[in-house]
Order: sequence, then C-alpha cells, then structure tokens
Amino acid sequence: QVNVYQSCQQSFAAMVEGHGVHRVARKLRHRLMGRRFRAYSPSGRFQDGATKIDGCTLHRVEAVGKELFLFFLPLAGPDMVSEVVVRIHFGMSGRFLTSAFDELPSATAKTRLRLIEDSRESVKVDCSSSVAEQFGSMGTLQIGNPAGQQQTRMQQPQNCLKHIESDSGTESSEGSSHSKVGSSSVAPNDLPEEFQCHDGSTLAAQVSAQVCEHGGLELYESRLQALGPDPLREDADFQRFSAACLKTRRAIGLVLMDQTCIAGVGNIFRAEILYKARVHPMTCANSLCTLQVENIWHHSVDLLQRGFALGSIITTTGPDLRKRRRYVYNMGSCLCGEEIRCWKMSGRTAYACETCQKPPQLMETSTVTPFASCCAVEALENRPPSAMRVVELREALAKRKLPTTGCKAELIQRLQSDEVSASPSQARKRTKSPQSASKTEGRSCRRKATPSIPGSAHLTPTTAVDAALEKIAAGENRAVEHVAESDMATIALAARKVKTQAHGQQRRQQQQQQQ
Repeated sequence: QVNVYQSCQQSFAAMVEGHGVHRVARKLRHRLMGRRFRAYSPSGRFQDGATKIDGCTLHRVEAVGKELFLFFLPLAGPDMVSEVVVRIHFGMSGRFLTSAFDELPSATAKTRLRLIEDSRESVKVDCSSSVAEQFGSMGTLQIGNPAGQQQTRMQQPQNCLKHIESDSGTESSEGSSHSKVGSSSVAPNDLPEEFQCHDGSTLAAQVSAQVCEHGGLELYESRLQALGPDPLREDADFQRFSAACLKTRRAIGLVLMDQTCIAGVGNIFRAEILYKARVHPMTCANSLCTLQVENIWHHSVDLLQRGFALGSIITTTGPDLRKRRRYVYNMGSCLCGEEIRCWKMSGRTAYACETCQKPPQLMETSTVTPFASCCAVEALENRPPSAMRVVELREALAKRKLPTTGCKAELIQRLQSDEVSASPSQARKRTKSPQSASKTEGRSCRRKATPSIPGSAHLTPTTAVDAALEKIAAGENRAVEHVAESDMATIALAARKVKTQAHGQQRRQQQQQQQ
C-alpha cells in the first residue's frame, strides 16, 4: 500500500491554481469552521503560529487568488485584537488534508501544521452528516466520541499510506523566513504528550505548504490590497483589472500571470483565456480596446468558475468538448486547422494560434511538441506520439504489429514514421477541416451578451471524489492540478488507479514474453 500511494504522488511540479484554493476554502467552511482545535507543528517550522492558535476556534476562511487565510478566535470570545490569521500558500506541492486523526498520513519536513478537534470541552459538535457528504459513498468516518467508547491513549497516526511531498520547483515568496528543507529530511512525528489522549476518530487536518505564516487581521488586509481582483470572489472589481491593463506597456500575457493585476490565473488559464478572447499574448496591455479588456475579464471569470465547479481545467464547450479538453495549451494544432505556436514569456511557455490570435509583430516562435502533461491530458486518440507515455506507445505499436522495444525516443520515431506512411484512411485524424472548425469554435468562444458575474458562492462544486473519478477517466494525474484538496477517499481512489495500472502493465509484459 505504501508503494502504491508513493507512485500516485509522483508528478511534474505545478502551482496550485486559484480554483483549487477556492475549492479547499469551500470544504473547510463546511467541515472545520466553528470548531475548536488543538494545534502543533510536526516539523517545528510553524511552531510559533501553532502555539498562537492552539485551543482557538476557526471562525472564518477566505481565499484570495492562490492564497488561503484561516481566522482563529480565542476561547474567551470575539476579541478582534487577539484574532490570529494564518496565511497559507501551497506552492508547488502543498495540500490540505482532512480525515480522522488516526488516518492522517505520516508527517514530513514540509508538514507545517496539524489541527485536532479539541476534546477537552464537555459539549462537542456533531458533524457526522457533513463528513458523510464530503466523503460520498465512503463517508463512514465518525466524529467525536461515540457512545460507550472510552478515549484511549493515541499512538502515532497509522503509516499505511505514506504522504510524499517534494520541495523541487518551489518558488520564493515574500514574508517567508523559512529555510528550504530537502524532501529526504523527514520531520519528527512524535506527538506532544498533551495531544496523546484523543480518540482515533477525532476530526483532524494536516497542512503542507510552501508558505505558512501568522499575524493579525492586518496580515489579511495587506495581502488583499496587494493582490489583484480575484474572479472567484464576490468583491472582485473589474475596474481594478482594467486600470492595471491601461497603465502598463507589458504584454497582456505577462499581466495575466501577475498576481497583483489579477489573482488566481495560471499558465493553462492564461493560454485558454486569451485564445477565447482572440487576443495574442504578446499584445501590449495598454493597446487593448475596452471591449478586448472586457472579453478577457469575462473569460477569466467564466473559466475559473468552471474550474471551481468541475475540479479540473476544462475550457472547451459543446461539440469541441468531445474532441479535446483545451483549445491551445499543449496542443499541436488549432481547431481551425493551423499549427499552434509556442515561445517563452518570463520562463513560462506561452501558446497561441496566429490565425485566430493575430500577433502584434513578427516574432520567433516554434511549433508545439505536445508533452505528456499530467495536468492537461487529452484523450488518447487526440494525442500525437510525443505526448504519449511509454506504455501507450508500446500498445499503439503492438496494434500495428511493429517492434515495441527501445527507448522512448525510438518508439516515438517508429510510430511517427508509420503514421506518415499510412494511408489517409488509416491515419489518426486529430483536427477537422478549417471550414467546419471555424464555425464550431466561433460558437463556443463568442462572448456572452451578459458578462459573467464574479464569485463562487452561487456555484455548487462537484465533490472531491467525483473530481478525482473524472480525472482518472481522462487519464489525468490528480496530484498536480488538484493537489491542494485532499481526503482519504480521494487518496484511496488515486492509490486504486495506480494499482490497476501496475497490474495492467504486468499483464502486458507477461503477454509480450509469451509471444
């Protein structure tokens, strides 16, 4: 079981996007808000903050872009002077896991905080119904102390599923004074003595993050002012985004990635938003007309809301959705039939169709060689050989009765050569004719008559389990895009997926040996 879970956590590094952070905030409001918690830092890297919130009540949860804020009040009452705010930035590999205490995974060097529901009070809140709702069909978790069951001295949480967190690829962030700790340095797992008398089914949470800091209410207010408008917040102000565009000569592709201009947008969203708005990423922001800026904001709201509701970044609609999940990100060709072009913008790869998105000037670009993306996986029939995994390449070659031995580069070359020599009726078709494509994409990308209303309170997101099942069906590695939202039900699904894949690969190898 340990090896299975470790395998399902191996992935490429990718930043937790705004829609993922808002999904975590929604879950915490339903599961943790209004409860008192004991708090400690297994790694010792957030010990001061844990001491401040120990025994306090979580009374408010806010998400702003890619940052999460937890508001704690002391037992004495709503004394705003002593309110403690915890700011969390998940970075490349952080997550917020909720479960029964004895089901928490083992702590690591990046485990900043553990919360355990305080059992010292005589009256405890019964939240078993909300837990069952979050866990779906697997919601058998009991919260509190069941009748007739005595509390026992707690041992360290079971290690049947090892929680793997990598420090690779993390970015620096102001306000963090923590030194970087390698993933091989495992944090101490010993429970403080005063925490060892909790029932194993007590509600608990574990936080791993790149940044975890605490302060007063001014910490939240200062970050709220520093960050740009968040399309998933009801207080998002389009005029702030419009003003940020008008006063800069930077390319709009850079503006969308600047969290002080608009909060929550990442690289996949940038590519898809600008494609749907028909704006080239290299266009100067202050050269955009009012309608163009409004279109960009409209599609930012629309796509982030879809990501929040679905738990995945899926940008295509209507008939296009049956062919691909995204329009231009990591795609070799556009629906119009032209090639997608890519280039670097401040170290990140930008994508555009130069037919649908007119470039402002001549520039050096290259064709896209789709990679085997964990966070933007397309259906197998739509993927070129370069975007396939080794197992998929060998399966495709075996179907064509071609040799399946060799390194990945050789397998790709062999499959590409066979596709080129194949007759048109046998070759895989990944694009449709320019005429039919232009009609479909025109319908799917036209701006709505009424602009989208920012915010997420009116949306009903799919459960974490359903989101994980959708990703499994699409062949998408949940540990990248959906990394921050975690519970034991989705962990079990991910582990089951890896185990099934391992068994399938083993059977294929046995069949090849028999042949």
